[in-house]
Amino acid sequence: MTYALRQNAFTLVELILAVSMAIALTLAMLWFYDHTAATRDNVMDEKRRVGTRRAVMDRVTNELRSALSVSFLRIGLTGQSDSMTFTTVALPGEAAWAVRTSTEDPIPPEQDLVLLTYRLRIEEDENGDDQIVGLEKGIQKIITARAAEEAVADATGTEPLESEDDEEAEIQTTLVSSDFKFLRLRYFDGREWVPEYQGTTLPLAVDVAFGYEPLPDGTDPDDYPHELIHRVIYLPGSTATQEDGGIRGLTEGGL
Repeated sequence: MTYALRQNAFTLVELILAVSMAIALTLAMLWFYDHTAATRDNVMDEKRRVGTRRAVMDRVTNELRSALSVSFLRIGLTGQSDSMTFTTVALPGEAAWAVRTSTEDPIPPEQDLVLLTYRLRIEEDENGDDQIVGLEKGIQKIITARAAEEAVADATGTEPLESEDDEEAEIQTTLVSSDFKFLRLRYFDGREWVPEYQGTTLPLAVDVAFGYEPLPDGTDPDDYPHELIHRVIYLPGSTATQEDGGIRGLTEGGL
C-alpha cells in the first residue's frame, strides 16, 4: 500500500520543474501584457500627435487664407524664419449667436479683425538655460496702429515706431502645442522664396514647417535632420503678381 502511494506522488525534481514552468509562463504573460500596453500607448500617443499636427496646420492654413492687408495698420504680413505676424478675419464668439430677449443687455460689439502672431515660446529652466516650450500664438482683438507696430516689433525684435495713438490692446497669448519644438517659415514674394517678409502687402504663399525636435546647434534650418511637418499655403488676399516662372517657383521652391 505504501509503495503504491509513493508511485502516485510527485518527486522533488518534478515539483521543481512544475514550479519553474509556472513561473516561466507567468513571466511570459507579464512580458506580453507590458509589451501590448506599451504598444497601445505608443499608438495612442502617435494618434494624438497626428491629430494635433493636423489640427494646428489646418488652423494656421485657415487663418493665413483669411489674411488681408489693412491700410490704416500699415501692415500686411511681417515675418521672419521663426515668427510671423498678420491680420486676419475672425468669426464672432459664441455669445453673438445666442438668442436674447428684449430685456437682456445687448451683446458688446466684436471686431472682425484680429492681429495674430505665431512663434516658438522659449523659457528659462531651473538652471537658467533657455528651453523651447512649444508653439505660441498671440492674439490682439483690439487693433490700432500703435498696437500693430508693437506686435510687429515684439515679433521681430525691433523697436516700434513713434505714434500718437497710445491706446493699449490686450494681448492673449496661448500655447498652441507643446509637441512642436521647431518652426521654419518662408515666404513667396512672386519671384522666389525668401526667409523674411515685411510690408503692407501679403506674400503669395507661406511655407510652414513644424518639427518635434529642437534644431541642433550649428545646423541650418533648411538642413533640419528630424521629421518635418510641412505645408505650402496660398494666400488669396495677396495683391502681389507672379512674374515669369512664378508658378514653377512656387511649387518647386516650396516642396
